[in-house]
Amino acid sequence: MFTMLRAVVLLAVLGSSGCASLSRNECSSGDWLGIGMRDGANGHAEDRFVDHAAACVAHGINADREQWLLGREQGLERYCTARHAYNVGASRSNYAGVCAGRAEQDFLHGYRLGGELAAARDRREHWDHEIHHLRKQLDADPKKQPPAGEAPRRLSDSERVEIAYLLGVALSRRDEASRDMEEINLLSQRL
Repeated sequence: MFTMLRAVVLLAVLGSSGCASLSRNECSSGDWLGIGMRDGANGHAEDRFVDHAAACVAHGINADREQWLLGREQGLERYCTARHAYNVGASRSNYAGVCAGRAEQDFLHGYRLGGELAAARDRREHWDHEIHHLRKQLDADPKKQPPAGEAPRRLSDSERVEIAYLLGVALSRRDEASRDMEEINLLSQRL
């Protein structure tokens, strides 16, 4: 079993792209409980330990898997909450499937709600840009000097009406996205 673990670690070292998960100081500190807690609190899967072991073997230091697993479990207790999941989803971060049982159900509920907030935020930002663009078209001063090589252009009345209509739609859609964000934020307070 020991030689099998050594072979896996050696393959990981040889296959790594040079981006070590831990520094020499972190490896030599021997704080595998703390490293595991940090990894758990950040939602890293168990295969993160292989990266750490490979980084430390490269420095001639052995990793303590048992302490790391113990720390990771403690870190996952902080990570696997609906409240934290809401923030993970809202920031569009990935979930690696590290929570189990009821904790995962709660996590996924918060994660979906956070994802809905991110989508509503994106919609509002889209409509903000559209509103800015349409207002710029309406506010264009026909007396201003156009860019070199372009003739001055004045909007027709029908073009102005069409742009004004589109602006009204965009304002309505932005308000709808803002209301969605408010509703989602209220729902998140129950997490």
